[in-house]
Amino acid sequence: MNMQEKVRALTVEEQKRLYEVLTTEDIHYSDQMLISMLTGMRMGEINALQVKDVNFTFNTITVNKTVTRGEKGRAILGESAKTEAGSRTLPMREKVREILKNCVQDKQSGQIFMRKKKLITTNQVNAQFARVLEKYDIIDETVDGRVDLHSSFDMITWGDLDIHRISEPQVRMTEFFEQTARFIPPDSSLLMREM
Repeated sequence: MNMQEKVRALTVEEQKRLYEVLTTEDIHYSDQMLISMLTGMRMGEINALQVKDVNFTFNTITVNKTVTRGEKGRAILGESAKTEAGSRTLPMREKVREILKNCVQDKQSGQIFMRKKKLITTNQVNAQFARVLEKYDIIDETVDGRVDLHSSFDMITWGDLDIHRISEPQVRMTEFFEQTARFIPPDSSLLMREM
């Protein structure tokens, strides 16, 4: 990768195409990508989710750990979030609730996302994300920059709150979602208005 290459988010049209693909095609890790898209959570946080972290009664997700790399590059479950501010409780909107209900099903405890009884790494999901973008021709080549998963979901529309782009590097998406969540009616959808 060119060190000068700009990392960019998906455009609104690219997000719509990606959302359609993730919800209509059989894609590995589509649930995690959708949760990231709809909450702003980091992939390591999503892959670290345990059944006890999801409260379907109060519609919340508690983020308090992440999947990270241990010795010899093996995935391990970290004992805390990536940063101190990373530990938080997020509101769970209806679409995210549906996805997590389907993933949890009858599990009473343990990890929500596993593959062959092993933790899923961010790299695994990022690789699949890149394959999906290419296979389904999602990227608009006229827009400069390299797309990455976590940066991709910084354009959303929530009800009357229309967020076009957060471009300042000091703004972290998870902090943005957490700060703006109080302005969102509990019954509103995180999906873009036109989806």
